[in-house]
Amino acid sequence: MIYVLIPSYNEAKNLLKLVTNIAESLNGNKEIIIVDDGSTDKTVQIIKKLVRTYPVKRIGYRQNTGAGHAFKYGFNYLIPSLKNNDLVVTMEADNTTDYKSLNKMVSFAKKNDLVLASPHTKGGSFIGVSSFRIALSRISSFCDSLVFNIKKIK
Repeated sequence: MIYVLIPSYNEAKNLLKLVTNIAESLNGNKEIIIVDDGSTDKTVQIIKKLVRTYPVKRIGYRQNTGAGHAFKYGFNYLIPSLKNNDLVVTMEADNTTDYKSLNKMVSFAKKNDLVLASPHTKGGSFIGVSSFRIALSRISSFCDSLVFNIKKIK
């Protein structure tokens, strides 16, 4: 089983495209788990409609606590039920993922313990992201490399 774990805060406008792209792009048995991080928009209503057609599950809570907590909440939900050959794919809800790369990453995951996709690596790029967010990401990546000094990881 492939679990796609997605933290979401007020991303109702992106959810239909997000779930459709994942369902159409990712091969294999999958479940899309959206961690609702206290959304105040129509996230709950949109997910209720998506559940009728797609393998989607909503988990979450009422108070917005940030993406880090949403990922932790999602992993705490998933870990007890994971089996040896299950995979967990994480992504953002803002539709900036290159969906064509999902199956390639799943193939890599079958031979490796961890697969990371980064726009900072050779051949990587940013898609549909503002110049400000790109600059912020590059500055953050540079600072991380100085602080953590981990070779070949960006």
